[in-house]
Amino acid sequence: GNPVADLLYFVGEEAPVTALWGDTNFDVPSGIDFDLISRDGLTSTLRVQDSLILSAQGTYKALYLGGHSSRLSVAVLRALEHLASAGAKVYGLRPVGSPSAADDKSEFLGLVERLWGGLKPLICSAESVAEAIRLAKIKRDWRFRARGQRLDAALVPAAQIRATHRRLDDCDVYFIANPSDEPLKVSAKLRSQATNVWWFDPANPNASKRLKAKPNKSSTKLKLKLPSYGSGFVVFGSKPL
Repeated sequence: GNPVADLLYFVGEEAPVTALWGDTNFDVPSGIDFDLISRDGLTSTLRVQDSLILSAQGTYKALYLGGHSSRLSVAVLRALEHLASAGAKVYGLRPVGSPSAADDKSEFLGLVERLWGGLKPLICSAESVAEAIRLAKIKRDWRFRARGQRLDAALVPAAQIRATHRRLDDCDVYFIANPSDEPLKVSAKLRSQATNVWWFDPANPNASKRLKAKPNKSSTKLKLKLPSYGSGFVVFGSKPL
């Protein structure tokens, strides 16, 4: 299946991802799936269709300039101008300079002015990824609560719940895992809908069962029991094999 990630996160040009965040979490809010993209990916692999950003890996509603994006090269600025002019939603702050001494200063300044200047800039200024998500009107793909408290949920090591979403031709699939040593009774709200919703445990396929679902206009509420260090799949659509 194809990953469902609404946000494309540009990491900048001056350091690898591990140098940016190390062992800490990314700054993307819980419930929003995202993919990272490098300079090479940004300048050579993206296209725009109906205001959506397309790559070989997925389709995205917005591009955020994070990481070391305070310094952007002319090559990256050209790519951003091409994407934004084609209708892509791009968010981030105006760069203060270029990481390349070979870049032409006048071209750099001209690109920055076209992208961030004027009454209708091509790129919308956003001081954080949370602000970019709000401006792009991206809704959370999942929310989890247990013991009356909201759980942090993402596909990162420190998250209280691990979650990711993939889409197949005939169904949506969420992988959900409890990385703690305590069982959890979880109230889940997932941004998918179907007449039938199933729980599938790959370690015990015979334990697969239909879930009691409460759908609304844009999401579905479910109750899940996750054993300690347990995981499984919520499947919207046909019963899993």
